[in-house]
Amino acid sequence: MPLNTRDLAAETLLLLVSATLLCMGATSLLVGLVLPQVVFGPMLVPDAALATLLIGVSLLATLCQWRVLRLASAGGLTLLLLYTLLHNLMAQGVSESWVTGQPRITSLAAAVLLVVNVCLWRGVEGVARQRWWRAAGIGLLLFGGVVVLQLWRPQANQVTLFTSSPLAVLVFIVLLGAALLVAGWRQRHERLSPGRLTVMVGLAGVLASSIAWLLLSMHQRSSTEQQAGYLLDSVQLNAEQMMTERLQLMQRMAERLAMVEGQPRDVLLTRDAQNYFRDTLSLHAIALMDASGVLSWSQGRRHTSDIWLLEQLSTPSVQAWADIPFDRPRLLIPDSLQPNNVIMLIPIPDSAQRLLASFNLGELLSNELRLALGPFHVDVSRLQHRLVRLHPSGFTVDDGEASTLMLASRHMGLPGGSTSC
Repeated sequence: MPLNTRDLAAETLLLLVSATLLCMGATSLLVGLVLPQVVFGPMLVPDAALATLLIGVSLLATLCQWRVLRLASAGGLTLLLLYTLLHNLMAQGVSESWVTGQPRITSLAAAVLLVVNVCLWRGVEGVARQRWWRAAGIGLLLFGGVVVLQLWRPQANQVTLFTSSPLAVLVFIVLLGAALLVAGWRQRHERLSPGRLTVMVGLAGVLASSIAWLLLSMHQRSSTEQQAGYLLDSVQLNAEQMMTERLQLMQRMAERLAMVEGQPRDVLLTRDAQNYFRDTLSLHAIALMDASGVLSWSQGRRHTSDIWLLEQLSTPSVQAWADIPFDRPRLLIPDSLQPNNVIMLIPIPDSAQRLLASFNLGELLSNELRLALGPFHVDVSRLQHRLVRLHPSGFTVDDGEASTLMLASRHMGLPGGSTSC
């Protein structure tokens, strides 16, 4: 039977879709397991990439009537999907896969792929099987419409349908849905008949496109990481300058106290404290300690704001730190449960007395750092505790969620103390 234009177009489409799914699955599997930090873009998780690879192999085997390869790939896909459903049921959610060590696909995605897998198991010969393929293709494309609607919703209201990138999943759904629909409506059900050169050129074209995408994604990831590194350099420089200014501010207060004695000192302390509380919102309390470690004066922003500072100064570890003979301002984070709260100690010149202040480091960074963040957000943390999250104005960010894609990190020390960014 001669091959007409419609059959040739259908066979070409099915060949290209099969090759695309093969390369898409293989590339995503390679990147997810071997090169996880070199590509920046929409990707499939390794379990989904493995399923895509098996579907591509099974679809190509179905169209070329390679029965053993079709059943082997369909069987492997069945085992993967049944394992995923069982593990998700036992774990009551998606976690690390025993197959690839990466997040599993969701139960919804596994259920949809099981319907596709029935087509691959049964083949495409016969009227009933053709109808099943057409129905599966139409259902998959309709499900793609649901994914598109989900992508248009605000990020805060989106429901997690997949562990992979929704954009990558949408491309997979459109390709596979179109292939199922065309394969079910084909008039010829013999094996694909394009010549060997045509097949080689088609596969080479898809492979070249995949390699080009991989190289461009690697370049984009490298460029984005470089920009993120420059941003962290700016954050570090601004944070160091800001802390230096705060230390100098308190140092000037200590120098003024060194020149005043008696009753005027108390007046100066009260007046300077009120001015500092007004100008520095992160400053919570100020206190004056004599040579024996006894507090001679203290004042908080509010009536109870100095309680935390007084409690910390009564602990032996903080007392030992304060008694260290060091003539420069320094910082201490004494309470690991409250890493935002910092104590600043400034020696008073020509005196054994010390000026102490407590402030909130997270509030200080949030109020004083003014940076052009572009599309990035920056987490500033100490140990494993996040102090503040900086994000561009106009963007809504869930402060309860950890970053899923860290492009750059920097360890930095602040004048008088240290933190990590």
